[in-house]
This record gives sequence, C-alpha cells and structure tokens, in this order.
Amino acid sequence: MLIILVDPSGAGKSTIESELHKRNMASRLRSHTTRSRRAGESGEEYCFVSSKEFIAVNPIARTTYDGERYGLSLEEINRAGDRSKDFVVVVDWKGAMELRKVYSGKAFLVFVDAPDEQLVRRIKERGADVERRIARIHKDRNCIMNCNFVTVNSDGDLEKVMGKLKTVLRMFRIKEERRGD
Repeated sequence: MLIILVDPSGAGKSTIESELHKRNMASRLRSHTTRSRRAGESGEEYCFVSSKEFIAVNPIARTTYDGERYGLSLEEINRAGDRSKDFVVVVDWKGAMELRKVYSGKAFLVFVDAPDEQLVRRIKERGADVERRIARIHKDRNCIMNCNFVTVNSDGDLEKVMGKLKTVLRMFRIKEERRGD
C-alpha cells in the first residue's frame, strides 16, 4: 500500500511520516528537493539536490513550492511497486492525485490538519511567509473530500493520531484483501 500524506503547511505530515517509518509501519519514499535542509532534518526526509541534479532525476510527481522544487523520482516510485510492503510519501495535492492514479486501489490518501493558531505558530517558527502560506492552507482544505482519512494533529496529540492511523490503515488493508478475493 502507498500511504500518501497531504496537508496544509505546518500540520505535521513530515512528523507523521517519520513516525510511520520509526514504528516500522511503512518505508519512506524520499522526494527530491532543491530546498535547503531545515534544522533538525537528518537528510533521511528528502534527497537534497541542486537544480541541475533535480532536472537530471526527472521526477514524476513534481511541484514548485515557495520557489523550491519537489518531486518523486521514477526509481522511488518503482520501489513502491513492491506490493508486499507499505510505503509512505509526503507530496502536494497535484502529486497525490498523480500517485493515486498510478496506484489506484493501493493508495491511501491521508489529510493531516491542525488548528489554525498552531499552523501559524509552526509556519512562523520556520521563518516562512505566513500570509501566503495561510492563503494556501484554505485552498488545501478544499481538497479534503478526495482523502480516505482526515486527522487533526494538535500539539501533544501525536500518539492519538498514530493510533487512529494504525487502525484505519489496518481496516483499509482488510478491505483491499477482501476485494482481491
């Protein structure tokens, strides 16, 4: 199964992706990006590359966000073709829709949200353009109906979010297994 995490900026999709990986619930598919590594990032989250290297990778699901490019390489997508494993990826809406087409019934789309005041605080902590990101948050929330599961990642609620996600993923797998019989 391919678990696709989408959310407004600052809602915690990378945190949830990291937790799924740490708990051996899914292997991480790493997107390539031209942005600089943030404080606290180990380099496992993304393949940090130059613009020239990004073009050479020729990513399939790609976007530009805040002037930086993000994309999932064909090599990573093919790795997700191993249907015996679960994979998790963080992408924007455009990328999510592209991946959902490729993986049809094997893609599980999760919308991660957070209360507005927490989103604003998290965005400010990153030093990002708050007004522009807030405008995008409302646009992102309009796509919520395209998701299999929606969760709110409030400060201090990560364990609750992970418990719910584990349950829904198990239910999705059972449903898909029965559909295949």
